[in-house]
Amino acid sequence: MTDTRGDHWYRREPERQAWELDQFERHALAAKVSYDEDERLVVSTEVRFRRAPLTVTAVYSHGHPYFPPTIASDRYVLDRHQDPIGKNFCLLEDADEDWRPWFSAAQLIGKGLRRLLHDFEQGAEALSADEADMPEPVSAQFNYDPELVVMVGEPFLAREVGATGGSMTLLRGAGRIRLLASASGIGVLDPPLAARFIGPGGARDQGGWISLEAVPRPEHGYDGILSALRAAQNQPLERLRRRLGQSKRVRRVTLVVGLTFIEEGPTRHAERRTWLFAEVAQRRGEEPHVQRLLQAQALTPRERARRVPELHNLADAHVVIIGAGSLGAPVALELAKAGVGELDLFDNDRYDVNNSVRHILPLSLAGEPKATAVADACKALNPFIEAHAHEMAIGDSGRANALLQKELARATVVIDTTGLHSVGRFLGSRARTAGLTLIVAGVTAGSYGADIFILGPEGPCFNCFVRAQDEGAIPKPPAGRTSSITPIGCRHPAFSGPGFEVTELAAVVSRRAIQATGITAYTCTDSNWIVLDFRGSSHFQEGHLAPLPDCEVHP
Repeated sequence: MTDTRGDHWYRREPERQAWELDQFERHALAAKVSYDEDERLVVSTEVRFRRAPLTVTAVYSHGHPYFPPTIASDRYVLDRHQDPIGKNFCLLEDADEDWRPWFSAAQLIGKGLRRLLHDFEQGAEALSADEADMPEPVSAQFNYDPELVVMVGEPFLAREVGATGGSMTLLRGAGRIRLLASASGIGVLDPPLAARFIGPGGARDQGGWISLEAVPRPEHGYDGILSALRAAQNQPLERLRRRLGQSKRVRRVTLVVGLTFIEEGPTRHAERRTWLFAEVAQRRGEEPHVQRLLQAQALTPRERARRVPELHNLADAHVVIIGAGSLGAPVALELAKAGVGELDLFDNDRYDVNNSVRHILPLSLAGEPKATAVADACKALNPFIEAHAHEMAIGDSGRANALLQKELARATVVIDTTGLHSVGRFLGSRARTAGLTLIVAGVTAGSYGADIFILGPEGPCFNCFVRAQDEGAIPKPPAGRTSSITPIGCRHPAFSGPGFEVTELAAVVSRRAIQATGITAYTCTDSNWIVLDFRGSSHFQEGHLAPLPDCEVHP
């Protein structure tokens, strides 16, 4: 095997290194070359900041020039756009997108850093004019233990809290997640929300919390956190001493303390409440010390919605999905991720382990009812939705039909993913009566192609679409080999074909379903039929069909 440990870019491309050093000279920057312990090229130089010299280094990654160099100073000088721990500067809005291989480190320093330092000297208004519209929260700059994360929901993120500190409870279950369940003087987490993360009987850890007026500084490390705890009026460290004093057999105690404060976010120049958690330990006869910091993550619908502003109001939508198989399951998950407030899934089949070739469920759920398993997966992705499973087949069951009718009275959109014409016709009649849009989608044999019909209350019915395809007005998707007898269900494959074809179809169906709700700002084409060809050149065809004049469904 070839040893590539010494195969560094500056040895392979000495001319690139010469060019880099020449760029320093062109930007009037003195360059001193060295190498760090990982044999990365390091170039040191000096710039002026507030009438004093500032030593700056450019550390070139082993992936240079495809990855940008890190530009840092020998001390922490800026309270924005500089990492207080690593002391590196933020000179590119998005280092991955904005860096180009034909850029140089000298260019970042000579132009970017000099401009940043100049703006700081000029004041906040000059700095604001050039900076990206992104917040720089202090809580994101600490070094956290990667093994644990604490979820913080409402009411703990309110801008104003009614106390300065007190006791708190963390819930813990399997895995790395902990939940802030209660904080005296603030409130408690919604119990159903906690149950979705932890499950019944989750263990409880008792700790304390304090509200800080001064934002802790990451560069002060654990000592800064300990100083903040010592200065707290309610003395959270006194809990450690009391525990040590409760029994002489106890030699060491540990306490988790939540620290909450106001910082910048969720947008630039705005402010919000945030948390971090310190695990503090003390041995008998010794002073307490911080063992590790645990990162907090906001667990609220509002925080999720910030990432999809176009889908605002989607929580008011109620979607009924018929079929929780290879197509219905990913459609349900996409709608759950998008933020649909309520889902009802109908399917009477059970999950077969071999259908994992194209189903979203894990092997461990083999034999589970698909509707229930998919509903649980939706709630695991988005704990703020309601997902109901109905383990029944519609059409030939009076109980199932009655339940469907009840859900249609509340629904916003209906989706049929069964691929059965009988179900499409049945649902089309029920949806039209209820004044709902029905989306019918299915793949052809072998997953060669797929089609989607959007049946609006005043538009063409399912029979119109089928006749239009039979008569050539709408193209038919390509299909693999078909037979006259096909067993239906997960345990007996209804069709053969890879999962990635169905994944693409699910994305298109989800997109059209969200538009059909009519309550968001999301828009796409308004065609009412789509034909997909997964193997040929005419990949995506769409159009608009009017009701056929001689169709018996339309007077």
